[in-house]
Amino acid sequence: MDKKLIYIAHPFGGDDVNVKACEDLVRKLTTNCNNSYVFISPVLNFGHMYVNVDYIDGVNVCLDLLNACDGLLLANAWQTSRGCMAEYAFARAKGITIFSLKDFNL
Repeated sequence: MDKKLIYIAHPFGGDDVNVKACEDLVRKLTTNCNNSYVFISPVLNFGHMYVNVDYIDGVNVCLDLLNACDGLLLANAWQTSRGCMAEYAFARAKGITIFSLKDFNL
């Protein structure tokens, strides 16, 4: 069975509170939906780069990952994050399916 790869757009800003929120969200999503989807969080995968890489270079790494995904999940206060807004604009421009938490009963 082919599972859809879903990229989670969640605010980060170098804040450990957001790392914990992403961990909790991935846990919930995986528990509720793991038969159909694989969820990936750039916060969890690339957060370590936040202070070591120029912001735009970090965003480009995230967009490369998003480009390989089947969908974008907009989570929590995504509208307040310039990174999430870039991910949203990229997904719209590329025709990547966009989901909200409601789509996954959260």
